Amino acid sequence: MLFNSEKEIDDFDNEPQDSAPDEEDDANLNSDFSDDEEPDTAETEVIKTQDDDDNDSDESTAYNRIVAALDEQELEEVAPPLALVKPMGALFQLYEEDNQAYRDAITAYFEEKNYQQAIEKFNDAIADASQRTARDLTEEQAGEIVAKSMYWQAEAYIKTQNISQAVETFKALVKNCHGHYLTLAAQRRVDELNVENA
Repeated sequence: MLFNSEKEIDDFDNEPQDSAPDEEDDANLNSDFSDDEEPDTAETEVIKTQDDDDNDSDESTAYNRIVAALDEQELEEVAPPLALVKPMGALFQLYEEDNQAYRDAITAYFEEKNYQQAIEKFNDAIADASQRTARDLTEEQAGEIVAKSMYWQAEAYIKTQNISQAVETFKALVKNCHGHYLTLAAQRRVDELNVENA
């Protein structure tokens, strides 16, 4: 874009310009600080240093309180008793809780130690997850239930001394659940079982 530089310079000269601050403004600025005082920045640095020292003492005091509590074994006041904690609730994702057979299988395996029932319920959980994929589960969620069910079903077969079926179930998990973190564990278990039974 072309412009007339002389005209614009003239226009600029004609505009009112702010001059330097009045002496009055300088007096107001300087009245905030006397000659003996320094700006707030120096005070801030001193305060920061003092706060840091205070924090160190608070940390050591807190540390001492924790050590004293441990020595006096007052931990029960800090945390609820283990009997009040629901152990199985943390094991389930929301979509896993909706699979009744999977919940029953986990309960049978871990709590009741009823491995034959766990094997049957894991079969039901796998079937349920496969059916629900079309309705209300994503493929990833269904795959998670299937992989976990197959893994623990194979472990239940080991508990019932059916090693050949356990190996087959682990192999099926490796083949059908590509990329799932349990496939590595399943392959390792197959290798271990093959060495033990060779």
